[in-house]
Amino acid sequence: MIRGTGALLDPPGDYRPSAEIVGAGAPPPAHDGVLRWCPPVSDQGGDNSCVAFAFAAALYARAGAEGRPQVMASRKALWYFARAIAGRQALNAGVAPTDMFQVAANAVGYPPEWAWSLAMPLTLQPDEHAMRFAADQRDVAVGRIVGEGLVRKYELQAALAARFPVPFTIASDDGYAEQTTGIWSPRGSWRGYHEVLATHYTRDGVWTQGSYGFGHGVAGFTLIPWEIVMDGSMVLDLWAVTFAPAPPAEGA
Repeated sequence: MIRGTGALLDPPGDYRPSAEIVGAGAPPPAHDGVLRWCPPVSDQGGDNSCVAFAFAAALYARAGAEGRPQVMASRKALWYFARAIAGRQALNAGVAPTDMFQVAANAVGYPPEWAWSLAMPLTLQPDEHAMRFAADQRDVAVGRIVGEGLVRKYELQAALAARFPVPFTIASDDGYAEQTTGIWSPRGSWRGYHEVLATHYTRDGVWTQGSYGFGHGVAGFTLIPWEIVMDGSMVLDLWAVTFAPAPPAEGA
């Protein structure tokens, strides 16, 4: 079975726009759920578009957490624009999460999926009609989760407890790509860097929504044990996602 990946590693250091949305001086509650706000499970197929899938799912989940209408951002459009930053829009190429954030921060915005669907060719730039519906997109803010070991665990828990969905990158292997039990047990060959969305956590680990369809993991969700999450070589580039505050009303 052909399974695309498509995450490139982010450069170190700060990224703007960012938000102070994570941090825990003590362990958060033992478990937390944001699962009910996630979009339906979908499948990226052989496209290397996992970053677009995870980021769009994060926006969808965060809108639900805020009690706002949940509209799926066009994953094909997000992926196209992020590839275009590196001049790779004609290729089935991966992107870095920070390139995806630049797309979201662009004043042009991104269209909803009903205006530019997953069926569109990957090399086709979203047209003027689709982009007309992008003008009212809200600015996105992100906060990098830093550190390793227990610091990383607590930061991730704090973000999820505050209802901030967290896309992150994993060093995917045969154990992840082919698993159907719902718990990632690393084994076999490395498949590439893959982006997933952390949705909620338990005492055993963090549950993630992938983009390999309903038959992957448990109905499309996979538990990544804490010992893997805390390993800086296997879980990388964690970002908590929210929306920037709305600008003040004119004359306020």
